Amino acid sequence: MKHSKRYTGLAEQVKTEGQYGLDEALELLKASGSAKFDETAEVVFRLGVDPRHSDQQVRGTVVMPHGTGQVVKILVLTKGEKVAEAEEAGADFVGAEDYIEKIKGGWLGADTVIATPDMMKDVGKLGKILGPRGLMPNPKTGTVTFDVAKAVSDAKAGKVEYRTDKTANVHVVFGKASFEAALLKGNLLELTREIRPWDRASVWTSGRSLTKPSSSLRAPGDEDQEMPLTKQQKEDRLEILKKQFASNSTVLLGDFTGMDVATATEMRQRMREASVEYRVVKNTLAKLAMEEAGWGELMEHVTGPNGFVMTDGDAAEAARIMVEFEKAKKTPQIRMGIIDAAIVTAAEIRRIAALPPREVLLAQIAAGFQAPVAGLARLLNELSRKLVATLDAVAKQKGAESGA
Repeated sequence: MKHSKRYTGLAEQVKTEGQYGLDEALELLKASGSAKFDETAEVVFRLGVDPRHSDQQVRGTVVMPHGTGQVVKILVLTKGEKVAEAEEAGADFVGAEDYIEKIKGGWLGADTVIATPDMMKDVGKLGKILGPRGLMPNPKTGTVTFDVAKAVSDAKAGKVEYRTDKTANVHVVFGKASFEAALLKGNLLELTREIRPWDRASVWTSGRSLTKPSSSLRAPGDEDQEMPLTKQQKEDRLEILKKQFASNSTVLLGDFTGMDVATATEMRQRMREASVEYRVVKNTLAKLAMEEAGWGELMEHVTGPNGFVMTDGDAAEAARIMVEFEKAKKTPQIRMGIIDAAIVTAAEIRRIAALPPREVLLAQIAAGFQAPVAGLARLLNELSRKLVATLDAVAKQKGAESGA
């Protein structure tokens, strides 16, 4: 096959043997951008999965921290009070039956379609039109939701969907050639952390005509699957981890041995909806970050395959998700954690998970204020009793451990 002079010139810049480090690959990608337009940067993950099996079909979404450089037009299919909410959030098109009829007539002026659950009965009829184009709203990708403001905000901020093709590859846009290398790297690292759970996966960065290996991924805890990191890569990952430990009030440690693709995807989706992050890192880097944070007691439990669950929000919700999966899937096995600078054991994490969600507590308190004074007093007493019982159980266990 005969190639153009431009293609041949770019191909000569790429070494045919060996591999590129991430920073080097990104610089080469930027240097290869010679078109008259702002070229799109794409990453291709070659995963060691078999997409013919339902439990190995990789699909999800991620919000790029630095956006994608693409202008996205959003259609929200909803009605009632959600119409105003969608318009205020910045949706380009908002409607219900009117837009459904327009789509049936051939209109496809939106890049992303979001729908509220009450509209799905009618939206489902558009499956043959929207499905092949990747526009069909889906709860797994956050495009079927009553929280239309957040869905629109995420889409505008650079939310992208990824899924495996028939050859077990995932293609994702992560920026433009005009982006600074640091911004491309930030997007790519965020995407890599999202797709990390899949086993024996290699990642390629690619521009318009550039495709070379640059890094690798691994399954949770599978240290041998990851290629050796350069000194700079280790330092970069360590800095990111240290910042995450410092910025999150809750850091829980779990053993994720045996977690399959379907479970990992489901768990990540649940955590993302609760503003909880899950990360798998090398034990050596984890211990270095813990040492600087002063978590010496926790370092003893960093052995074998580990993952960190982190949030600066509701600690009980993070614990609740881990406990639910531990009971239903037998993974992760909860080890220890840090909550508001205090070390908590696995048993304490499970007790914290049993506390009512924050929204329920607030609702109960609000209801109490609307009730007579006697009712409010009973409510406060009941809430206090539950909290004291939990704290008392924790204190007794601490005393027993100290006595031992």
